[in-house]
Amino acid sequence: MTKPLENARALLDKLAERWDWPPPALLEEIVAIGGEIVPVIAERLTPDFFRKARTEGHLNSQLYYFVQILGDSGNPAAVPILFNLYGEIDEDNDLIDALPDALEKLGPEAIGPLLRLAEDDSLSWFPRVSAAETARNIAGNDPAQSRKVAAVLREILSGYLSQSDPPDDDARDVIASVAAELASLNDLEARPLIEAAFDADLVGHRPTGQGEIDLPMIDREGVAELYAEGGRTRFRVPRPFLEYYRENYRQHQEKLESDRRLRLLEMPPALDTVVLSPRIGRNDPCWCSSGLKYKKCHLADDEKEKSQLCLL
Repeated sequence: MTKPLENARALLDKLAERWDWPPPALLEEIVAIGGEIVPVIAERLTPDFFRKARTEGHLNSQLYYFVQILGDSGNPAAVPILFNLYGEIDEDNDLIDALPDALEKLGPEAIGPLLRLAEDDSLSWFPRVSAAETARNIAGNDPAQSRKVAAVLREILSGYLSQSDPPDDDARDVIASVAAELASLNDLEARPLIEAAFDADLVGHRPTGQGEIDLPMIDREGVAELYAEGGRTRFRVPRPFLEYYRENYRQHQEKLESDRRLRLLEMPPALDTVVLSPRIGRNDPCWCSSGLKYKKCHLADDEKEKSQLCLL
């Protein structure tokens, strides 16, 4: 085992122990390893890892840091790892939104796998829609990459138009998303297909038992606007993970300190503990074990001491 690998594994061991808001310095060390961290993370993502992390209730937290580190690694070998995580993360989990950003940071190497994901009609609408948008974002203003993305999205739209059975809700969401992405790419070959999808009522509304509801993703006016603008290939550029994690960590620590101070203010004042000794009667044996009655022994001294305390 080489020294760099030993160091990388040791750092990931620390991260596993500090999965709840790890210090930025630890994450900085891991990110600084660069692309060589990718196979080290890959060897961790075993069935046993997923089973144990789910049982212990911190799968999402650990995967969140892995996804971010892989995205910032600059290593194309991270693409299939991130791609496979779509099958491990629930679609209603906020973590699934981090996958497209991480894939986008890895550049054109991610486009092929993303387009295969968009084509997979065995999946529900969300990963397919997310994949199509991310592929288009990565293509950016690169004409060759944009043509590659547009060609696959046209095939998806054509496939739905050729079906005789009405699409289900998932399919309608995919159709609307694909139409929006093609318009954003300003793909002129797709314009007739998009119009045909509107004419066939596949885009723009979804039939329900009580009539129709509008889908906000795209409408004819929005398509026309995108084509008039010449497309809109990139809406945002993902930020480096550590750039915003440091700020989030600082805010988290400040909140913890604020909560701690608030709890202290809300606590009732501490009272001095007073231990009361049993009351001695005047005719009881003196506490000093002299054998004399209390009134004949220490009573006068004790009364004097009490009076002095009251004057303080």
